[in-house]
Formats: sequence, C-alpha cells, structure tokens
Amino acid sequence: MSQEVTQKNNNLFSRINDGINKLRRILDQEPIKGLLTSALCQQKFFKFYKLFMIDQDRKIREYAFESFQKILNVSEEVADFAKREKVHVILSYSLGRDCKSPTLNDERTQILKCIQVWITKYPTSFPFIIAQSLLSICKNFEDNLRKRAIDILIEISAK
Repeated sequence: MSQEVTQKNNNLFSRINDGINKLRRILDQEPIKGLLTSALCQQKFFKFYKLFMIDQDRKIREYAFESFQKILNVSEEVADFAKREKVHVILSYSLGRDCKSPTLNDERTQILKCIQVWITKYPTSFPFIIAQSLLSICKNFEDNLRKRAIDILIEISAK
C-alpha cells in the first residue's frame, strides 16, 4: 500500500476518533445515541470497517481497533450488531497473530482494550471465542499482555 493511501487512512481514523470523542459527553442523550446507533448498525459500515481491521499495514489495524473501542461504547445494539457481523472473529484472529513479533504489541494492546470495553459494558453479548483467545494469550505471550488477559478473564468470570 502506498504511503499516500496509508496517510489518508490514518487521517480517516483520526477523524472518527475525534468525532466520537466530541460526542462522548452527550452520547447517552437522545436523539444523539439513537442516531449514532442506527448509523453504526449497518452491514455496509461493518463490511467497510472490517477491511481496515485486516489491512496489511499494522498502524491502520491499530487505529481501527482504537476507534472500534469508541464505537463499542455507543450502545449495546452496536455491540450486538458487531457480533452478528463477526467482528469478534477478527479480534480473536488478530490477537493471536504471529505471537513472536514484538511490533504487534501496540495492536494487541488496542484489541485488549476493545475486549475490556465489550465485557465491561455489555457482558451479555460478549462472544465466547474471545475468552478462548485470552486463554491462549495467557499461555503463549509475554508478561504485559498475559497480565492484561488475566485481568479480563477475571472480569469475565465475575460477570
């Protein structure tokens, strides 16, 4: 992918993050929450978004996961729709990607933050496959990621 396309995609995620951060203060108020939920609960949106989650560029994937945390915060309907669109499979796959590469730690950290938001805010819609991925991390990864995965597994057990 060319440097120009990568920069364009980075700018896109910057705008998504900035927009959601600005809305965060009034996110729980209607009609904002309803409008944002209906805008995000679209198959076209998730089809488009998943392309960034599996992009070849590690930074693009990292930005996609960072903004997905904020998207998950919008409402339980968005989390349910993300589950129907199999986003949890991408999270799980990306979490286990090339466990020997230290350059993926930032990406994994963003994925773990997504998982943390999902289990904290919407435990009833939390996908079981992610818990299995967390167990794998506890067995195969370095201490920092292992500790965070254990913390999330403890929270899953409590919920």
